[in-house]
Amino acid sequence: MYKNNLKEVASELTLLYAEDDNSAREATVKLFSPYFKSIKAVTNGAEALNEYCERQYDLVITDMAMPKMDGLELIQEIRKINRMQYVMVCSAYDQTMLLIGLLNEGIDGFIIKPIDINNAFKNLIRVCTHIQVWKEISQQQYDDVQKRVI
Repeated sequence: MYKNNLKEVASELTLLYAEDDNSAREATVKLFSPYFKSIKAVTNGAEALNEYCERQYDLVITDMAMPKMDGLELIQEIRKINRMQYVMVCSAYDQTMLLIGLLNEGIDGFIIKPIDINNAFKNLIRVCTHIQVWKEISQQQYDDVQKRVI
């Protein structure tokens, strides 16, 4: 059930995925690839930030504990560039202070490792639906402005 729904809302979306663990990164990309338009997977927060500066992504999913730049630092840097960026965290951490920090940064969802597919897809459907609605509203506003200009 969730798979079809995810395909409906994510098939035109791009995803940037930051995960330092090779096997977890490969498995997650393999799991999510059939549903997204494209996925760019990177190995750490610094690489993710560089990639993000090069190209816009509809959704960023990041691990928390990574070398060079952790997930919280990555989120903070992305928020400096685009406060409205949709960001999810995929992590095994369950520490209260970490979660408070993430909530303060306005993350859009949390996927707990090891990944429970149904829970992950449910969270992705919710976030991807928000992204699609936001894109439709933005496009409609753009179209309305263009009509007034012409």
